[in-house]
Amino acid sequence: MGVRYWIDNPSARRRWRSKTAVIGTVKRAFEDAGIKIPFPQRELMGREEADGFVLAGGDEDAGEARGS
Repeated sequence: MGVRYWIDNPSARRRWRSKTAVIGTVKRAFEDAGIKIPFPQRELMGREEADGFVLAGGDEDAGEARGS
């Protein structure tokens, strides 16, 4: 979805103020109409391994990492 609007004599300040006003107006209009726009969401899940985590280098390195 995109919104285009026009302002006369654009300056940095007028662009900023008009953009803020347009965003606020559209947001209020959507809220009044009961329109909700969901934000993208991702769910990351890890796979469970049968032997747990194995450190690179073999069992002797794993023992040192555990402090034994």
